[in-house]
Amino acid sequence: MSAHRGVALFVSGVALTTVVVGCGDSKPAVCSDIDALKSTAQSLRDVQLQAGALTEIRDKLTALGTQFQTFKKDAKDEYADEVTKVQSKLDVLSTSATTAKQTPSLVNLSVVRTAAKDVAEAVKSLGSSVSGTCRAGRD
Repeated sequence: MSAHRGVALFVSGVALTTVVVGCGDSKPAVCSDIDALKSTAQSLRDVQLQAGALTEIRDKLTALGTQFQTFKKDAKDEYADEVTKVQSKLDVLSTSATTAKQTPSLVNLSVVRTAAKDVAEAVKSLGSSVSGTCRAGRD
């Protein structure tokens, strides 16, 4: 075997190994994004409505908004219908939390609670849509 052929085979083997290793267990970024979104949405849903709850809700809503922006950036135009639904539910929650902070009442807190549950459900639905992509990433 000539030296050139040996080097070419070695380089081809390294390139093939790199491709195979590179494809291994990597999943699309949306998979970790949706995991973070689901976790935060669930913790938002679980907030107990008591003194200080609106501050906790605002903090979790801010975190969820940041995670959602990351998801949208990574997803690009995929899941557009689900993304629109989540955004709509986030907007309602944000508005209801602001209203409850400005005018605290049982009715307004109840609206916040319902809006938080709606966000969690919308994120769960988005997660269901993304799950096929994430399963495919494991193959």
